[in-house]
Amino acid sequence: MYTLLEDGEAVNAGVVNVRAIATPGLTPGHMTYLINGEILCAGDALVLKDGSVEPFYHTWNLNHEMVEQSIRKLAVLENISVLCTAHTKSSRNFEGAMRQWR
Repeated sequence: MYTLLEDGEAVNAGVVNVRAIATPGLTPGHMTYLINGEILCAGDALVLKDGSVEPFYHTWNLNHEMVEQSIRKLAVLENISVLCTAHTKSSRNFEGAMRQWR
């Protein structure tokens, strides 16, 4: 059995806290997860190209404009030590990667 998380809802598993952040665009229900307030697992919400965040591949997005809104929503997060993507690795420079989205 599983439970769907709503935007902003969090669950704890021992010392691990996972907060769900709705990041629609690729699909209506796409979620990003913030682990212990510092590791951001964005999945297919975005890609990293040359150290900078770009929208996920346009061909696959159901709503490209909404993808861009979701990235702006993530860009304002603070104290992110690692940004993880599903297909384009990760970055330890969240501020630099998100610079153009602020």
